[in-house]
Amino acid sequence: MNTTLRGFAQIIHFDPTTGQDFVIAADTDAGGSWLQGHIAVSHADLVSAFGAPTHNYSSDGKVQCEWDLRINGVACTIYDWKEQVSPERVHDWHIGGTDPAAVKMVRGALAAWRSSQHHQ
Repeated sequence: MNTTLRGFAQIIHFDPTTGQDFVIAADTDAGGSWLQGHIAVSHADLVSAFGAPTHNYSSDGKVQCEWDLRINGVACTIYDWKEQVSPERVHDWHIGGTDPAAVKMVRGALAAWRSSQHHQ
């Protein structure tokens, strides 16, 4: 089941290789997170997998594009950091959160989305 994150709906990606569901919802309280890891992925794939970014700027200019998500209950952020190119050209994204599990959740949800694209 895929619905947009706008309006705080949820997206569910199922990974047929692992049998795991990834329930993804917009997170309104992602503040206070910090870097947990990185992921190599295009902006277009992030939009397809997670919907439109939550933010397209930061007040200090260090972030141009950010997703604030809760994946299987884990707070996760995906963002560019001090990039000198437009978000559409970024391919190395930061994964933030308050728990190292954020990396596993983002990578797993993205892998499940990719897998679902191959099975359509």
